[in-house]
Amino acid sequence: MKIEKTQTVQVSDVATDRKLRLDALFSIFQEMAVRHTQRVGLSLHELLESGHTWVLSRAVVRIEELPLLDETIIVTTWSRGVRRFKGFREFVIDRHGHAVIAASTLWVYLDTRKGRPTRVPDNYEARYGLVSDQAVDGAIEELLFPALDRPDYQLTVATRISDYDVNGHVNNAVMLQYLETAIYRYHGSETAVAGISLVFQREIPLSVREVTVAVQQIPEGCLFTIGAGEAQFVTGSATLQAVVSQDNRPHYD
Repeated sequence: MKIEKTQTVQVSDVATDRKLRLDALFSIFQEMAVRHTQRVGLSLHELLESGHTWVLSRAVVRIEELPLLDETIIVTTWSRGVRRFKGFREFVIDRHGHAVIAASTLWVYLDTRKGRPTRVPDNYEARYGLVSDQAVDGAIEELLFPALDRPDYQLTVATRISDYDVNGHVNNAVMLQYLETAIYRYHGSETAVAGISLVFQREIPLSVREVTVAVQQIPEGCLFTIGAGEAQFVTGSATLQAVVSQDNRPHYD
């Protein structure tokens, strides 16, 4: 079963260039996943009270264009299947009748009391409704990224209490704020993210007061990590492209 939602890009969703931010994009993904769960009769409150939740683990996103402030977009999501403790979910965002963003994601069904993955109930795949279409080609389970041997840029970010979600960990979308800040601080305002692949390796708990975002250039963009000391929370790569400015709107400095 595919579900969709029509919404307008709000001022709280955009950066100084009036384009949708990466963290706002990932918030849309999360909200649509929750909407689908609620649509099939699975209450988020009941899940949490039972000690279970879905956690985003991996994502591959292709961006042709980022929607602008006040534009109307149609967000579509569907389940591509459930296997053991994993759920595979796809997203497409349409703007003016054209698909401008596509994403394939992998979610983990987590036992929050034990802090580890647990088997998805047998009836969940049927309830979500399996659709085999894949938004982005490739095997998301096989994502691997080279180690950052010599980072070109590092940014230390202090975590805030508002960064944490109902699970008691820094929300995945907030980690995209950390990353987007580091990319634009290093690469400048005339660079845009055209694609991103990442693995959330572990949650950032309340005990972590600051994290470091490390960026290393590669021909097509950059590799990145978000970590603290020896712990790595996120690894991934971003495809970057030059921004062609068509007006005098401000960009990141």
